[in-house]
Amino acid sequence: MAPRKSKASSSRGNRAIPPVSGYENVDLATEAQRESFINQTKREVKQSRFMCLTTLALLWIDTVMHDIFARIGMTRVFDMQYVTYPHLVYEFFSSFAYTKDVDDHANDIITFRLLNENCSLTKREFAQHFGLPWFDEARTYDSLVGYELWKRMTGKPVVDLSKLSVNRVQHPVFRLFLKFCSNCFLGRPNNHHTRIWDVCVLAQAVLPGPDQVDVATILWTHFYNVATSTGPIVMGGLITHLATLYGFIDPGPITSRQLICTEWLVTKTLGLVPSHKTPIGAQVYNWRILPRTSIYLQIPSADVPLDIIDHQIGDGHHYCLPGAIPDHYEEPIHDEDDEAPPLIPEEPPIIPEQPQPQVFHYTPFEQQMLENMAKLNNNYTQLRDEVGLYRTEHRKSIERMEEQRQADWHRYEEDRRRYEEDQRRTYGALYSYVAHQSGFESMANPPPPPHPLGTIRLHGVILEARVPVVEAMMMVMAGITWMRTYTMGEVWAGTRDSAMT
Repeated sequence: MAPRKSKASSSRGNRAIPPVSGYENVDLATEAQRESFINQTKREVKQSRFMCLTTLALLWIDTVMHDIFARIGMTRVFDMQYVTYPHLVYEFFSSFAYTKDVDDHANDIITFRLLNENCSLTKREFAQHFGLPWFDEARTYDSLVGYELWKRMTGKPVVDLSKLSVNRVQHPVFRLFLKFCSNCFLGRPNNHHTRIWDVCVLAQAVLPGPDQVDVATILWTHFYNVATSTGPIVMGGLITHLATLYGFIDPGPITSRQLICTEWLVTKTLGLVPSHKTPIGAQVYNWRILPRTSIYLQIPSADVPLDIIDHQIGDGHHYCLPGAIPDHYEEPIHDEDDEAPPLIPEEPPIIPEQPQPQVFHYTPFEQQMLENMAKLNNNYTQLRDEVGLYRTEHRKSIERMEEQRQADWHRYEEDRRRYEEDQRRTYGALYSYVAHQSGFESMANPPPPPHPLGTIRLHGVILEARVPVVEAMMMVMAGITWMRTYTMGEVWAGTRDSAMT
């Protein structure tokens, strides 16, 4: 089935959507695509780095590398070498859409725009164009297989899936394959890190037993992740190959900068002794185990088995040296791929296996520093305990003060209640007047009780009390304006408008 495309939006004369500045040759179909195109142009497009077949031949690993790709079903991908064109990349990812069919994965379809055309591809058509294997049933990768291969390649188990450094893989074939995935096929900005599905794809060519992985589905999923992310784009070479399906011709030659030419890991040695030359006088290359150090392995070498497909791996072999590389020789994971190699002697030493590190001893100064640090740590612990004890005592003291305050308040209320009862018994009906004039605090020294000789009748308030009538008496009450005093009689009081009885 031929790929489908529509020319409904390809006419430049009827362009309805204004172009993006700098990309006037790209026709945009909708406003949504234009907005997405502008967002995509803010992302950096890095050149995809394909395999350098000439360098692989000089390293004598071209045959085994080709066999690896053939077992996976990626022979056509192995031979690809395309230049990356940013305008094709932006046009593709600004319009990319992935539609899945839950019943049959063969009906999965992607839609996109390339060369100002609306295009669509089924998964079968996509796999045929890239030369990828096709499976009638949907398949996925098994992470456990990737974990097993990673442990065999590096000698260490997978701890963090986001920190699988390619630099820990020392075998040239496996390392170059994972570098190719990171720099081109499943390209990502952090190209010295790999992903577990890259390792699973490699595992089907190395480990016996695992089923083949549906590489086309993995690639489509990665297309979707790249289209929806905001980081640099590193798989433009695949977009160029996809554009050739619609008549695009790559006019530019591939350059060494756009190839994994292994300049960062290979040193050419021409002045070797005759015993190190091949019988036909071919040039010999050395594999640099660590770019920052002068540690090399000659290729081919007994310590680097090139027949890795049939090579039986034991517990002490990790597809590289007879034993795992010591930790203090491991390469820093932040090294860049295209880092300029350091200056190297004319005849670098060939070290097939590194000696074990010597027993480590501290100098007297370092030992004294460690003892001082231990003392400081002990002092800090003691001070922390003392501060905690002080805080505990302070909190208890505050609690005791609060309890004392509550007890004092209860005693105060009890004394006040008893005082009021005494006042009621003493003053009788006049208690409300006395309490109104003064509170409990001002009645600490109350007046003596009245002498039971006279009677006061207050009209309006109707209060009675026996008072000594022989003394002058002044009372101030609300509403009372005059008063009369009688000897051995009654004292009558009332308002101005009231009458005395």
